[in-house]
Amino acid sequence: MIRHLMNWHRVLLALPVLFTILAGCSSKSSSTTLRFPKISVDLGVVDGSKSVIHEFPFEVSEKSGIRIEKVQSTCKCTAVSSAEVGRQLAFGDKGSIRVAIEPQERSGKMQGTVYVETSPPSVLPIILNLTAIVPGKPEVVGPFPVKVSAVLGNTVQIDFDVATNRPLGDKPLQIDLAQSEMCGFTIDREELIEATLPPEGALEESVHEIHRLRLKHVPFTELGSRVEKLQIAWLGCSARTSAQLSITVSHPFEVRPASTFLGFVKSNEKKSVWLTFTEPISTKASTLMIEPLEGGDDQATYDAGSNRIHVELTSPVNAGRFVKTWALRSADSTLPPFSFSISGLVE
Repeated sequence: MIRHLMNWHRVLLALPVLFTILAGCSSKSSSTTLRFPKISVDLGVVDGSKSVIHEFPFEVSEKSGIRIEKVQSTCKCTAVSSAEVGRQLAFGDKGSIRVAIEPQERSGKMQGTVYVETSPPSVLPIILNLTAIVPGKPEVVGPFPVKVSAVLGNTVQIDFDVATNRPLGDKPLQIDLAQSEMCGFTIDREELIEATLPPEGALEESVHEIHRLRLKHVPFTELGSRVEKLQIAWLGCSARTSAQLSITVSHPFEVRPASTFLGFVKSNEKKSVWLTFTEPISTKASTLMIEPLEGGDDQATYDAGSNRIHVELTSPVNAGRFVKTWALRSADSTLPPFSFSISGLVE
């Protein structure tokens, strides 16, 4: 009995100390309290061309008053300010903290986190969060340099693919012909052959698309090789598709080699020479004419089976160098002639 009474005596002696600790904790937890209706705000999809601003209103709920010492963001893309920084605020005073997200050409999900420091310090940290989604700008990725092999007098057709990225929810990009530089080409056909949606939870919510373009060019009228730059503009998009066109225009009756050297031959020796066309001309065989121009009347004929020119010639009687030349012409004279030659040395 006496032992139980001593135990209760110890408990009663400890109660004042316990109440003091609890009172201290209660006082500390309630001090420097700022009450925010919301400490986390999601603005959803916003216009990325300007600052995204939100005001976090608050009210001082601590009766002893507080002082906001600092408001600070963890991201360079977020600016934070408050007119109440550095002021002593009493119970019931109201104010706000202004948070601005600066996209600065960024896109995707953006988050600004702000820490508020007060004096005396708060038991629990005061953290504000502002999130928004800035849609990406349409982007265009042009093709690699395009090689164009053309034949004089023929229509040219080329196909190539263009990759584009557009914000999710926007319509597919369309070509702006008025602002495009087509280098004599026209768009014969355009089709969207692929559209890939972003994976779930991706920060960059954009659709990747592949456009297939078929371009046609009026018949070329000049022989040779040149490089041109094709630029395709897109409606509502500042980016352009740039494609370097490496264009080679050959003669439809071009043969290889255009110049043949037989070396040393005997006087009045017969020779057989075969020349190959650069481009197939089977469809133009009926319009092909072969005429000797210089060095005699040796005959050259077109062999449809092998799509080649066959020349049967006889070397001159006299010693020395000789050159025989022929011209390939179209019967309707719509194309300039293409000439080839065979030369040698008579011993």
